[in-house]
Amino acid sequence: MRSIALLMCLAILGLMSCHQDIDEVLEERTIIQILQENANFSLLEEALIAADLADDLMSDGPFTLFAPSNDAFNSYLSAHGEDMEMFLARPGVRDLLLYHLLSGELLSAQIPNAAMESLLPNKALTFQSSGTNITINDSASILTPDVEASNGVIHGIDQILIPPVDSVGVNFER
Repeated sequence: MRSIALLMCLAILGLMSCHQDIDEVLEERTIIQILQENANFSLLEEALIAADLADDLMSDGPFTLFAPSNDAFNSYLSAHGEDMEMFLARPGVRDLLLYHLLSGELLSAQIPNAAMESLLPNKALTFQSSGTNITINDSASILTPDVEASNGVIHGIDQILIPPVDSVGVNFER
């Protein structure tokens, strides 16, 4: 009986040690590496590469990325009669993507009911939170919060965030 209890204790300690090792490995991946490993963000990854932002998201950061899922991209593309190639060819795509980024690491519990400047100069994102529900710019919702990376955090969202027209000179709402 004592040997069974001892074996169970050793097994639990072993599992706890493995869990810590897995967490350490996960935290060593950058934002872009996490996106590359998740098929649900392949369109965002493609856009970040095309806009020459992927290398930036491999750097130290820290950054907070509000990451539209493939469903968010597909909804946007369908509503605007575009495919990904047409979308990426539009002027202002880099600015549109910068609008999804904040400087610093901001976990969901830290998101204020306020506006915060994005990496698109002089353009803020407005947040409203109620419990665990967080809305951005009165429309997008965080579906997958707090995916931590070595250089920041990713929050999966259900829509592409559209900056004000005057900031990019291109109307992404057309």
